[in-house]
Amino acid sequence: MISMVDLDELREHATAELERWQVPALELTVVQNGETLLAEAFGLRNVEQNLPATPTSLFHHGSTGKAFTGVLAGTLVDAGLLEWDRPVREYLPDFRFHDAAISDRVTLRDLLSHRSGLARHEFAWLANPSLSRAELVRRLRYLESPLDLRTTFSYSNLAYVTAGHLIGTVTNSTWETQMRERVLDPLRMEHTVTSVDEAQAREHAQPYGPLVTEGLEDGTRRPIPWRRSDQIAPAGQMISCAVDMAQWLRLQLGDGELDGTRIISAEALDRTKRISTPLDAPGQDPDIHFYGYGFGWMIGTYRGRRLVWHNGGIDGFKTDIVLLPDDGIAVSASCNALDTNMPLAVVFHVADVLLGAEPKPWSENLLAAQRDQPKPPEPAVVTDTQPAHPLSDYAGTYEHPGYGTLQVEAGVSDLEVRLGELDLPARYRHFETWTVDYPPLEESWPLTFLTDTDGKVSAVEVPLEDSIKPIRFEAVARETEE
Repeated sequence: MISMVDLDELREHATAELERWQVPALELTVVQNGETLLAEAFGLRNVEQNLPATPTSLFHHGSTGKAFTGVLAGTLVDAGLLEWDRPVREYLPDFRFHDAAISDRVTLRDLLSHRSGLARHEFAWLANPSLSRAELVRRLRYLESPLDLRTTFSYSNLAYVTAGHLIGTVTNSTWETQMRERVLDPLRMEHTVTSVDEAQAREHAQPYGPLVTEGLEDGTRRPIPWRRSDQIAPAGQMISCAVDMAQWLRLQLGDGELDGTRIISAEALDRTKRISTPLDAPGQDPDIHFYGYGFGWMIGTYRGRRLVWHNGGIDGFKTDIVLLPDDGIAVSASCNALDTNMPLAVVFHVADVLLGAEPKPWSENLLAAQRDQPKPPEPAVVTDTQPAHPLSDYAGTYEHPGYGTLQVEAGVSDLEVRLGELDLPARYRHFETWTVDYPPLEESWPLTFLTDTDGKVSAVEVPLEDSIKPIRFEAVARETEE
């Protein structure tokens, strides 16, 4: 029996949260005991054009899409086309990790539960949006990792890219086609798409950048472009809306069945929400604790109840989904800004209401934690130094087999750096080191040039992956000028 819930109070709360967090729009879906209580949107999907968000406005749901790939894989296990624990090499003979011993043993379960031993290597794909999924998988053999198989939880988008490539290969199709035919169409998620171009051809939310906190534009957000990430769609490119998410949440609470239609076996769906990789981690509140990862889900407890949760974030969008399966509760929230915990605050507030518990002050607590977050220290700079070479000596193309090209050009007073298809603003730091920035994620790295015994600039190193030594890009020999 559905508890008596004041839906107008939930609507008022959602509207108030938009103002509190200074976010343009919110998509909110609430399901309880198999019924959709709310599937609505609030605020403006496009501020500049004064366009309201609607229940069919598309928001990018980021890594919450991993659970969709887990379900799709489950349908193929049900069909006998895949096995959770069969080595990937038996399906993809050319598949290789950097560690040959891991390559021979890694399975679909390992890929989906982030225990494959693959380090994150995020910029191997972020910098190369034009590479095919197959090429990203081929390059895995050049990406070093200090981890062994099944020993460590190591979150990896590239592992899900590999799972998507595997799905396309065993079906002689594509991940996109299989997702549409086996999951989205049977769930009648007719608005949901897996491509940025498809999303922009439909009613969609405009992504916005970080909140401006200083200067004349204090309290505003600037529109930003959609990130092109179709090749990593299996890792999290489900672009959906409030009404479609109701179908997804009902499936999750319905043991793999929706309105009498079986989408995935109850056993396979349950497998996606059971721990495959143990971990022990506190959550965002003292009543939240996580104990492991399934296939696209963090598994833990909230207020002593079984909790299944995941979030997703990509340039200009943030999403949180919470399931309390034993209580028949599922809530999804997404907004068109990344630098915010508003969706997290909203989904747990709604969960509290549905549980009949006194709601915690989620936003107050999360905003306080955000304000108290210490800023990273500024990197040390040795003053009164200068490069050992003229700027023109550093210019050229440098290559790494896993990350691709690093292009350096000499500007009027400094260097210009491009990693793959990403322009990275550079500024001189000291000696042979520059600092390069990636503003969308507010990340910076030292970029250091190396010189061979002949005094020529021969390589450049950038610590793009924290768990290993800096990535070394070797200089490509220039053609001799006549």
